[in-house]
Amino acid sequence: MKSSRRVGIRARIQLVFLLFAFLLPTLFCTDGNDAVSLPPTPVTPVPFKAVFSVVDGYPTAVSSVDYHPDRGCQFLGIGGRVIDRTCTPKKDYEIQLTGSLDGSPIQMRAISGKAPAYGVGGFEFILAGEPIASSATLAIRIVDHNGMPLSSPVSINTYADCSQNLILVDFWQSEGDSAFVKAVCTATMEALYAQVDETQTQVVGLTLTATAVPIGGQEP
Repeated sequence: MKSSRRVGIRARIQLVFLLFAFLLPTLFCTDGNDAVSLPPTPVTPVPFKAVFSVVDGYPTAVSSVDYHPDRGCQFLGIGGRVIDRTCTPKKDYEIQLTGSLDGSPIQMRAISGKAPAYGVGGFEFILAGEPIASSATLAIRIVDHNGMPLSSPVSINTYADCSQNLILVDFWQSEGDSAFVKAVCTATMEALYAQVDETQTQVVGLTLTATAVPIGGQEP
């Protein structure tokens, strides 16, 4: 009698273990395999800090005649310079332009210092052979060599007007204090642009090469 009871108890224990082994994967696994489903580990995003910002008063639209006198109104582009917090022009920074223009996608990059018409740290994007109007469909920013942003994206408007077919955008190493450039660097920038304008007017038929290339492409 005792022996039969022991057998019954043992059978019940084995049945419980079998049920537990059968139900365990369905309780803790999401796909039926042996991996245990754990709650996701929260990821704390790294706060973005803009190293560069756009100088007060920019972007601004002007005529391209001082930079491309041979093209007249057959031009639409974006140009500017990168300067540090002491108003010194900086080379070899990557500027990205993304968005769309007249229904066509735009994804281009330029390197500061490759467009000397705008000064030592100059860059340029040539977009079209005629003025085209657009409203905040383009955005420009500076990135590092790994593609990480160094500035917030800045919306760009373009105009179907020959007197506004070049958009100037100057970036400076602000780290949050745009008043410094406005108070100290404005005269320096105006003087540099005046030198550029004077040089351009002395050169007849000057032809400048486009420095912007598609992102991921090779520079010319």
